[in-house]
Formats: sequence, C-alpha cells, structure tokens
Amino acid sequence: MTAELSNVSYKLSYPEGEINGNTPVVYLLGWGGSTPKQVAKYADIYLRKQCVTIAVAQPGKAQFFEHPRSPKKEIRARRSPQLLVDNNLSANPVLLHVFSNAGYLHYGVLTKILKEHQRNIIGSVFDSCPGGVDIHLAARAFLESLRSIVPIPKWFLSPVTKLVVIVFNLILWFYALSGNKDKNENLEQVFSVSASHAWPQLYLYSDCDALILASSVSAVMEQAKGVAVVRSHNFLTSAHVQHYRKFPDRYEQECVDFLEFCTKDCGRSILSKI
Repeated sequence: MTAELSNVSYKLSYPEGEINGNTPVVYLLGWGGSTPKQVAKYADIYLRKQCVTIAVAQPGKAQFFEHPRSPKKEIRARRSPQLLVDNNLSANPVLLHVFSNAGYLHYGVLTKILKEHQRNIIGSVFDSCPGGVDIHLAARAFLESLRSIVPIPKWFLSPVTKLVVIVFNLILWFYALSGNKDKNENLEQVFSVSASHAWPQLYLYSDCDALILASSVSAVMEQAKGVAVVRSHNFLTSAHVQHYRKFPDRYEQECVDFLEFCTKDCGRSILSKI
C-alpha cells in the first residue's frame, strides 16, 4: 500500500508469512530527495526477516526549505503513526531505520509522537547521520538533493546561486531556533536527539562521507553510550548513504544482527523461528 501525504510518500509492505502482535514494524525514514523505489531497497532487508515495513520518501525541499522545527514537519510526522492504527499494528514493536539528516529530523519528531502514544520502540539504525550544520557541507547536500529532483548540470549552479540559497536557509534555521529558548532547541540539540534515547542504537557511517563527518557521528555515539546500548560500524570507504550499495552483504548483516538483538532483548522469539 502506497500513500502520499503532504508530498511525502509512505509505502506499507507486509512479509510473505503470517504476522502477529510480536511482528516488528520497521520505519525507514528516507534522505532528502529520496524516492519510494530507493527506500524500498532497504525495506527488503527487513521483509526477508518477516517484518512489516513503512518506507518514507521525503522530497528534497523538506530538508532545505523548511527549518528543523517547521510545523509542516510535525504534521507529516503525526500522520505516519496513524498507519499503525489504521492497520492494527499499534501494539507491535517498532524499529526505526534513519537516513541522513533529513531522515534524522523526521526521526526526532516521530519518536516524540510515538512516545506520547506509548508505542514500543525497540531500537534505531542511523545511516549516514546525524551531523551538525556546516555551510560547505550544506551546500554539497543541497546540490545533491536538487540534482536528484531535477537533472541540472553542476556547472549551471553558480557559486553565487549556491551562496544565496545557503545563506537564506541558514537565516531561516537560526531565526527559528534561536528566537525562543522555551519553544525551540538549538542546533546541537536538534542533531543529537538520539543521545537521550534509551533503546539500542546502531550507527552506520564512513570516513569517506563528505556530507556527514565521521567525527560528528562519533560524538553523538559517545553521548548515547551513557543511556543506551550502542553498536556501530565504520565502512571506511563508502560515500554518503552509499554503504549498502558498496557493501551489501556486510550492511545487511549489521542490520539483521541488530534486529535480532533488539527483538531478543524485548523477549521476542519471532526471528529465531525464521
């Protein structure tokens, strides 16, 4: 089943076998500019392990033309948990697989909502995230997301255009995040929300990621170790959100091992029967 809400595509998929109240539901929160087809490739990892998957593909503009606490982000995030209710999955354990900073921003709002409704979150996987905002890295990320939507040659995007876009968006972000300390978190808090979550976490990153630095991911991992079980794997040579493409076997094994750990930790045996 595929639905589109506020320009964000949601694809709900069921495994071939029977499901019950112990069947994990895996949210896959796509990167900015991702397509349903791209995110669905990752969903297959979990479908093969008899999980229900909800693949979320986000338009690039959701990452670059909205600040991290935009009401639109919360509206989109509040609609996705409704899929659990509509499909009688409210009591099932939930695992979140997050891609890049766009997925991470969605994750921050979504987990808040899931906790409000007392959903059972058993773990989180972070692919190529999180990372703080840097003007040079933001420029690269914007270009990549824009080119994934419209086939614009790199030479057409002049340095002046890039500078105007980046400055405009940074003004929006800092204006929104620094105007009211009671209602808005600062950037450091926005991009390290997972450090306060007590469920198990898996970080998949690379030294060769030019958009999200390995040092940024490591910093959040160290914070998270104070409250949660943290696993990680550095792929060393793969680019941003390209770890699965370059190392499919190792990537899938990391995800499957983590899934089994999370379900076993919660006293569930569904995966051991597969």
